[in-house]
Amino acid sequence: MKSVLIHIKSSGFFLKVILPSILAVILFILSFFIFIVPSVEDKLIEQKREMIRELVYSTWSIIQQYHKEETTAQLTKEEAQQKVIQEIKQIRYGHLMDDYFWITDKQPVMVMHPFRPDLTGKSLLDYKDTHDKKIFVESVSIVNEKGEGYLDYMWQSKTDSYR
Repeated sequence: MKSVLIHIKSSGFFLKVILPSILAVILFILSFFIFIVPSVEDKLIEQKREMIRELVYSTWSIIQQYHKEETTAQLTKEEAQQKVIQEIKQIRYGHLMDDYFWITDKQPVMVMHPFRPDLTGKSLLDYKDTHDKKIFVESVSIVNEKGEGYLDYMWQSKTDSYR
């Protein structure tokens, strides 16, 4: 009889104290992953986009400078283009300084990629990322339609093998 009484008291304690505590913790964890994490991710993505936008403006200033030197006959068009390519090839940004720019034309043909020189001069019409997205074709479409924009894509890291 004594053990039954303890069992009844402990189940009341469980229902009144332990279960609500467990449910509160589960509710907190769920709300954290459903609301807070996506909000933080969205904020980080927007910050990265803003950083990239500012870096693109800086890169445009490099292009404009060499274009000015071309139009004032200080450089030939080919010399100006090569200087732009060499400067942009060296630009690194991001937390680990492992993000970079590449240059394509609107065909799309790769003009310069700092880590994939094998793509230079090649058509990228059929090039797909690891999720079968034609990233260069879509990039050209964004530029043609909007003048600028962002494209989410997958790209191998420097440590991954190239396909």
